[in-house]
Amino acid sequence: MKTKQLPKVCKWILDALSIQLGRKACVRWVSNISETNSECYIYDPVWSFAQRGTPGGSRSGYRIGLYLNMQTDVLEFRLLHAPKLAKLFKNHILFDEITNAIILTARYRDSHSILFSSRSTWKKCKNQFYSIHESSLKDFLCDLKEFNEKHDFAKDLFPKIPCSGKGILKDVIAGHTFYLALASPLRRIKKFSDAKFIIKTIWPLLSNLYPEEPIKQRIASLRRNLSNAKITKQCEFSTIVFKTKNRISPACKGAIQAAHIRPWAKGGSDAVKNGIWLCEHHHRITEGRIKGVRGKVIFK
Repeated sequence: MKTKQLPKVCKWILDALSIQLGRKACVRWVSNISETNSECYIYDPVWSFAQRGTPGGSRSGYRIGLYLNMQTDVLEFRLLHAPKLAKLFKNHILFDEITNAIILTARYRDSHSILFSSRSTWKKCKNQFYSIHESSLKDFLCDLKEFNEKHDFAKDLFPKIPCSGKGILKDVIAGHTFYLALASPLRRIKKFSDAKFIIKTIWPLLSNLYPEEPIKQRIASLRRNLSNAKITKQCEFSTIVFKTKNRISPACKGAIQAAHIRPWAKGGSDAVKNGIWLCEHHHRITEGRIKGVRGKVIFK
């Protein structure tokens, strides 16, 4: 199905993730389950390559990303059948990132749910999944907090479970499932700005699907985007507006680097509007202390 034929809410989520990435996101329809094109995953093709070593359009074996189901009327973050990405997620995830995403997106849901492969439930009763479902946000957060205090959420995730052998994959280990409800019913996503808010809010979760890399590698995508936009590679420190009494010497030192205005770790995208060229000296000093968009950057 072409992008222009997508249901409106799918198009919004796809475009919002593309903006966050600073490049085009992809959509994959779950045609092997439903021939009605009612289910799809919207994702970064890098996740596909990281898991299978195949191009982003590959349909083989796993599903991960923003899952939309037009029949059940739900938007979820799903990680399914992706052991390599599950390991990254488990190693990097912070419990506060989960609770913050739940709280900030609560207005888009009538009820709240989470389901994941759990070490504690598998050891106790050979049940792979632990799930919480509540109509009350307060009760939901209490249940989740109680579970975390008892089992440690990150350590409990993704136990090694023998595969049932019913699928077509040759994996011998299962236990890589994580579902988090983001919006339901979908009509609560009323406009594109809602989709952008959801993606920006859950970005700390999505960012756990990438390997931790040195800053020079993390900014490679932003550097490419600034170069492709034909923005002259020279320190732009002089264009930053100071709203405080702090003053920094304009003298440049070191190589010119692509710098995120809103830090990548705090949801900043690799889009050109979130980038500025800075020398190593000014990049280090201003990291996390500037705001705005390209052409309108303010030192806090």
